[in-house]
Amino acid sequence: MPATFRIYSSSAGSGKTYQLTKEYLKLALGSEDPAYFKQVLAITFTNDAAGEMKQRIIGALRKFAYPKAGETDALLAGVAEELAAEGLLPRRTETAEERQEEVRRRARETFRLVLYHYADFAVSTIDSFVQRIVTAFTRELELPATFEVELDTDAVLQTAVAALLDKVNRDPNSQLLARTLTEYALSRADEGKSWNNLPDELAGFGQFLFNETVHEAVAQLQTLTLQDFRRLHDTMRQRREAIENLFREVGTLATEALAEAGVTDADLYQGRSGIFGYATKWEERLLPDKEANSYVRTTLDQDKWYSGKVKTAADRQRVDAAKPVLQTAYDQFEKLRDVLLPQYLLLTAMQPYLFHASLLSELNKIVEQVSRERNVVLISEFNRRIAAIVLKEPVPFLYERLGERYAHLLIDEFQDTSVLQWNNLLPLVENSVGKDNLNLAVGDAKQAIYRWRGGEMEQILRLHQGDTAALAARATEPETRRLLQERYQGLQGRLEPKSLNVNYRSAAEIVDFNNEFFGHLRTQHPDFALVQDLFEPGFRQTVPGRTSPPSPLSRAPHPLAPSPKGEGELALDSSSKNSSGSPLSFSGEGAGG
Repeated sequence: MPATFRIYSSSAGSGKTYQLTKEYLKLALGSEDPAYFKQVLAITFTNDAAGEMKQRIIGALRKFAYPKAGETDALLAGVAEELAAEGLLPRRTETAEERQEEVRRRARETFRLVLYHYADFAVSTIDSFVQRIVTAFTRELELPATFEVELDTDAVLQTAVAALLDKVNRDPNSQLLARTLTEYALSRADEGKSWNNLPDELAGFGQFLFNETVHEAVAQLQTLTLQDFRRLHDTMRQRREAIENLFREVGTLATEALAEAGVTDADLYQGRSGIFGYATKWEERLLPDKEANSYVRTTLDQDKWYSGKVKTAADRQRVDAAKPVLQTAYDQFEKLRDVLLPQYLLLTAMQPYLFHASLLSELNKIVEQVSRERNVVLISEFNRRIAAIVLKEPVPFLYERLGERYAHLLIDEFQDTSVLQWNNLLPLVENSVGKDNLNLAVGDAKQAIYRWRGGEMEQILRLHQGDTAALAARATEPETRRLLQERYQGLQGRLEPKSLNVNYRSAAEIVDFNNEFFGHLRTQHPDFALVQDLFEPGFRQTVPGRTSPPSPLSRAPHPLAPSPKGEGELALDSSSKNSSGSPLSFSGEGAGG
């Protein structure tokens, strides 16, 4: 079974855009049909990247079609030879010149059609592609027939928060909501904190409504009502109080026993810093960093109980009488901390956000109402609306027409693609792979910068490793997990990992430093599986002229080997200085686009 989904791990400066352009040209020119480019969908992340890719593809087609006299083209030669090796050129093209001329002929016809049918030249951002789907299926996605895309989610959220607070004053049916807000304000006052910033807090927490990373958890929270959250709040509060009472009881018994024996902190080793303070300060036993200190352990391990002020036999007798009580208090506190402290800390961490979570559903209803009134759809809604269909249907009808139209899918900057975006694209890839068509994804997990808006670098890492089971297992809903497992099953045996490790952009010293740095990170964090996979030795970079990447611990200088200036090559002359006085001079068109 041929590998038809190629995963490129492309390090910085290694010619990612160059490789994408080359693969696109091979697909577009590998067919006798000059309109075949219409069946290739290339997706990238930003408008600038999409514009650059379009410019490179069209520029290459024009250069192929209308070459300058006497000019050699390394990209043309590479495309022609690879197409011939794959059997996509006529057998009559026996020489390199004949093969290149055939590619030029095809390029002229394709270039002309691209100009006349530019709208079918499918190179766009992922957001633009998603918007096209949404626009074509407004009824199925339960959207207005005519709507505007709203990019400013903050403005809509601020309006929704204001409407929610206003609802308390105007709606007689909002007594539970009013009570919830009142109790929150009082709790903030009891903590000595201001409640005047309530609108800002709600708006900040409301951002989770638009966060793709936690959309499944938010959707589950929205199934709960305000009454459900009140019951949950009461249950959590009661459980916290019960745990506190258990700790208080141990501390109270110890305090009373010490008072009855007439023992004070001055009688015991290290006073309040020792066993006396440990047994009587029960509130501190509920803090994670207030475990028994060295003084307490010295008292118990070395039987060192008396302070320097204990001189007489009567004093020692008083302290001896308190020993069993203090020993029992220590044992009980240690057992309580071991069993109940993790639960107590979790409840303590959750409770401040329970109020915000209880209002998410109410806030989301108002956001939807504001959007309907303004006839807008938030751009963050697109992927969720599509996922609501794509992740529930084995053959999503949204892609029936697109699946027939696009035979190949090329995805750029894959490390910044969110889980929702990839899950929405997966049916297209699965359909194309099922027809033995080439697809590819390009990215570098080390360059992921969009995690704040849902980008998930682990996706390209696991696909490069062929570990699709790990990706399917991330889904929390059993039905979604089952459907993803079925779709990934179609990719088994079809994944082809590739690496672009030659850095055409940076000097050898920079490349060596990066290799050492990432190698050091991997050595220092052996227990973090993701770090081990991300910086495994196969991801090290090299520079032109080296046969293999250097060892991550190598410190020997490796000057760049001189190379002829030309397309896709980098020349470095360390003996001359440029106009700024730098001893390094770079020239040539780098492939590290």
